[in-house]
Amino acid sequence: MSKHNFKWFFVSFFVLFFAVRPAFSQDNAPAPAASLFSGSLDVIAGVFLGGMKEYVYQGDKKITQIDWDEYGVPYLNLAGKFAWNNLFVSLDLLTSAPVKSGTTRDTDWDLSGTKTQYGEHDSYFDKHLEVLGRIGYDFSVGGKWTLSPSAGFLLRNRQWTAADGYVQYPYYGEEFSDSLPHQKVSDTVITYEELVWFPQISLDTVFAPTEWLSFKLKASYYPYVHVETIDCHFMYLRQYFDIMQGMGGLVELSVAYSPPRLAGISFSISGGYELIRTKKGETSEGVLGLDNLGLVRDTGYSSMSASDLGWITLGVNLYPEIIWR
Repeated sequence: MSKHNFKWFFVSFFVLFFAVRPAFSQDNAPAPAASLFSGSLDVIAGVFLGGMKEYVYQGDKKITQIDWDEYGVPYLNLAGKFAWNNLFVSLDLLTSAPVKSGTTRDTDWDLSGTKTQYGEHDSYFDKHLEVLGRIGYDFSVGGKWTLSPSAGFLLRNRQWTAADGYVQYPYYGEEFSDSLPHQKVSDTVITYEELVWFPQISLDTVFAPTEWLSFKLKASYYPYVHVETIDCHFMYLRQYFDIMQGMGGLVELSVAYSPPRLAGISFSISGGYELIRTKKGETSEGVLGLDNLGLVRDTGYSSMSASDLGWITLGVNLYPEIIWR
């Protein structure tokens, strides 16, 4: 990340932090904590609903688009929070189960914009791993509202495999048509893996009209997103490595219920949506095989990606009353 991006990120966070602070009069100051230290643990099970699109450009012309589905992918998230008075740090660990997640669609065009090839394959989602750390502060407002600005950093690794299915391509001299025969393929056709990291600034707004019911709206902004991908095409024995930068953000709404007879435990349901878009980045290519000959930067081509990810979750939230008094 450039010095300019670092400076922009921290200025944005502190503007958010101090813009919130003047709204608290003496009557609305953070309530004294019941203990010096406290903590919580959330056990959250959810399902991802979304996908990734990768693009390849020759000059300013799009020549390839591959759509990777991430539908119905179950995952587990463990979220721990440790607070000292109203200052908190949190750590989230997320992992998914490998499942068939939909369809992979691979389309090629020539420089005139004419479609030249199309392939459709079963999409298998291999992994989705995340680590998210945050530091922030809880402001209590009027007894029923809590505002929690925070800054954090996320590291993510996802991988897909496209297998079986078919391809369509015209014979020499013919034009592409959707009615072309389906040429069956088997086994692994393409694999796609991405490594993503980014800083984020977030604001959690909680409204608790009663002691047993609360609503939370979370909004996060990613001012700088770094994406690295490796794309392996087994039919052509070629591999491609791309580096891209972009930005993104998310919104999430959740509802929590705390049964009066179960002290320190609540249950939650939530839904959210995340969007990440990159600018055109550099791409390198090489031979795929045991005697990997290395990757060569191709200045005539560039890459870009777009990620749209939704989720729904059910959670159990554990709140130990006191860690140390």
